[in-house]
Amino acid sequence: MKVTWVVATLVVVVLAVTECRPVDQNKARKGVEKQMKQLKKLKCKPRQQKLVVKDVLSADNDVKDADFWPQVVVVKRCDDSCSYCGDDIGVETKRCVPSKTKTKMFYLAQYDDQGNRHYTHFKTQEHLRCSCTTATADNTADNTADNSADTTLREDHE
Repeated sequence: MKVTWVVATLVVVVLAVTECRPVDQNKARKGVEKQMKQLKKLKCKPRQQKLVVKDVLSADNDVKDADFWPQVVVVKRCDDSCSYCGDDIGVETKRCVPSKTKTKMFYLAQYDDQGNRHYTHFKTQEHLRCSCTTATADNTADNTADNSADTTLREDHE
């Protein structure tokens, strides 16, 4: 008798946990509409992002191991993870990629062993315009990786 009671109790508990409740259709529809509005607001446009200078310098650059300021700069980039290039039902069909870029120069201050300040600069790409494009082998790479422009530091004299 005790075993039957335990089994019956377990069946009731399991049924209570797995019970499917009807969804409020009006609330669900409004929730989906709200999510779609939020997605569409993301758009595909350049956004300001921080760029760690040491990450874009070439590996053989002597300055990469030196102290310089600023160590982080701001550039505008097309970032597929912060954009939406999809249809009206929330299916992402394209990627947000740069369609117009320019080379931007940044200046850095550096102190030598004698405490003298020197200025250097480097160049990298900044995105001016983005567009939603069908993914291909050419544009499936991470868009933020197009730092490959001239990223060698050059010494400027005061």
